[in-house]
Amino acid sequence: MASRVTQRSNRTGAPAAAIAIALLVGGCTLLTSLDGLSGGAGSGGGDSGGGDSGAGDGGLGADGAAAGFSDERLEGQFGGGTFTGTRWAGDHVELAAGVSAGDFVSRVFDSGAAGVPLATLRWVPGAPYGKALPDRAQMETGYRASSFDMTKNVLLVHFEDGLTDSSPLSSVLNGMALGGFAPGVFGKALVDTPAGYVRTTVAGAQSAFNFGTDSISWSIWVKSTTPCPGNAVYMGIENPNTGLKPHLWLGCTPSGADAGSPGRLGDTFCSTQSVFDDCADATGSRVLTNGSWHHMAIVKSGHASATLSAYLDGSLQGATSASFQKPIVFDDGVEFAIGAFSKGTYPAEGVFDEVAVWRRALTAEEVVALYRRGAQRLTFQVRSCDDPQCTSVPFAGPSNDPSRTFVDPSSALGPPQAQAIGPSRRFVQYRAHFESDDASQSPSLYAVTFAR
Repeated sequence: MASRVTQRSNRTGAPAAAIAIALLVGGCTLLTSLDGLSGGAGSGGGDSGGGDSGAGDGGLGADGAAAGFSDERLEGQFGGGTFTGTRWAGDHVELAAGVSAGDFVSRVFDSGAAGVPLATLRWVPGAPYGKALPDRAQMETGYRASSFDMTKNVLLVHFEDGLTDSSPLSSVLNGMALGGFAPGVFGKALVDTPAGYVRTTVAGAQSAFNFGTDSISWSIWVKSTTPCPGNAVYMGIENPNTGLKPHLWLGCTPSGADAGSPGRLGDTFCSTQSVFDDCADATGSRVLTNGSWHHMAIVKSGHASATLSAYLDGSLQGATSASFQKPIVFDDGVEFAIGAFSKGTYPAEGVFDEVAVWRRALTAEEVVALYRRGAQRLTFQVRSCDDPQCTSVPFAGPSNDPSRTFVDPSSALGPPQAQAIGPSRRFVQYRAHFESDDASQSPSLYAVTFAR
């Protein structure tokens, strides 16, 4: 996985005019003029659609509005562009079947010789692709396919600004013998060495890591090529100071009979690991130490009557029934650790990103959504031209830089707002680039707008 770079306005009283459409370059590109358009809704790139225009667009401008121009349906809009490795899927653009990367290039928009040039770009994606989880237990809204609710989040570490907990608790994290930071799934990621780990300590009975009888969910992105020496802990906490000790971990376990083989997902959850052992695990079979980014999650739903479910890349790897006998409570000073167990035992080696803990059970759909926001990307570039063919100018991102792309910013809780497209000339065109680490799934694009 490559590192990430990270209103409708109706003009009343205007004279009615037909939308001029010209076929260019062998009929592959539509040139659509906004000169002299009335403010009537439903006028769409040479296709008068009545009530179809603007439906569910979340406030995007509509064809026929003098202040902007939108693609949000096929006829006369997306249908005027070029699909390469992409397709129209009823109400959105997505990757073609079995394809992991593709592009959609729009028709050329004409803002009119005497008009004000189109100056901003906005789009409506199906989900928050390539976007870090919301801070402070906030809830995303406005995405067509999935938004994420961070309710009961008690730990969230992006590693963008070091070891900062972005949950409402703002827990203090410390690290030892770390390898620094490297490109991650959402920006920066933590490089973990066998001698190092990150930890935060349980402080008092009200600590968020004294899970009691609550349901629990853990999530982490991992990239590693290190075979598992035995069990290697990516996230873990245990109480070493009592005979009946809670013991929770998620990480890597050997995929073969011998220690040191390529690793697969491993985990164990116990409320009492001693004479009254009630441990449960839900392991997988797929190798994860192959140098690619993988999303791992473990969900404990219930307590006295519980289900432990383990996921890799959004896919259920194993589920087991459990009956935990005691509340999960730790002594003061016990460490919740990333990259090892409490006190640095069972160390792991790899690169970690976007570590999160909830005191609730995530649904299977939520786990899939966690995977898809990191495994799928939807980016944009724009070119603004003086000629109607718009082929002599390269596509570019922010600040008119061809090496950059427009992305859904992590600072917004919903779909991206209008972004300036740089120098704006009469003719404008966009290119949407789609990527997925799993060719059976695709990001989706519902609408795109240019505005003045």
